[in-house]
Amino acid sequence: MTPVNKGIRIINLAIDFTIIIIFSMISIPLLGKHIDQKLLYFITFLAYYVCFEYFKGQTIGKMLTKTKVVDYNHSQPSLFRILIRTLLRLNPFDIISYLFGTEVGSHDGFSKTTLIKEDSK
Repeated sequence: MTPVNKGIRIINLAIDFTIIIIFSMISIPLLGKHIDQKLLYFITFLAYYVCFEYFKGQTIGKMLTKTKVVDYNHSQPSLFRILIRTLLRLNPFDIISYLFGTEVGSHDGFSKTTLIKEDSK
C-alpha cells in the first residue's frame, strides 16, 4: 500500500471543494427559495463525498490524482465508514490534524480508512 502525502491530499481537497461550490451555486437558483443555502451546501457536500467515495472509491479530485479510499484491509469501505469519514471532514480540528499530525487526518483514523495510490493494492 502506497500512502498518499499531504500535498496530494491538498490538491484533492482544492478540486473537490471547487466542484462542491460549483454544484451548490448551480443548485441555489433552482432550490434556494425552498431550502436554506447553508443546508443546501451541507447536502451537496454530504452527497458528493458519500456517493463518490462509496460507489467509486474516489471523488473527482481523487480520480485526477489517481488515488482512492480503502479500508485497512485494502477493501472498499462500507457505507458506514464512508459516512463517518465524510461527517468528520466537517470537524474544524480535522484540518489541524494534518497541520500538526501525520499524513493521516482524523477523518481517516476514526473511520479506519486511508488514501492510497490507485494502482496500489
